[in-house]
Amino acid sequence: MREKEERVCVTGANGFIGSWLVRSLVEEGYSSIHVAVHPPGSDPSHLFHIVDTINQQQQQQEEEEEEEEEKVIITLRVFEGNLLDYDAVCKAVEGCAGVFHVASLCTLEDPVDPERELILPAVQGTLNVLKAAKRFGHN
Repeated sequence: MREKEERVCVTGANGFIGSWLVRSLVEEGYSSIHVAVHPPGSDPSHLFHIVDTINQQQQQQEEEEEEEEEKVIITLRVFEGNLLDYDAVCKAVEGCAGVFHVASLCTLEDPVDPERELILPAVQGTLNVLKAAKRFGHN
């Protein structure tokens, strides 16, 4: 695997799409990924399991091919927070060459006020991600 030097951020990394995106990024050689998860205290351990599984697969492949490649160390840095908190978003995005914004509110219950509970937070969260990306040099 060729290591990509760029650090990237994935919002919504704990979700279905986000966790698959993290897996794909690691498989493509990204070795430093900031993962933004919500709510604070949620369990992102499955993301580390993804990394462990890929590391094991790479090690087996290297043993089979008997090639001596430099070991790539994959780093996941977890940022707990709410996308409505601009400062929390900035902490996750800072130092990253790119941002994958796949976070989305999801509920199984019918919201009392869909605009207030779903639409406005989605719009404001996206605006915060875009502002943070612009602030740290991403166009």
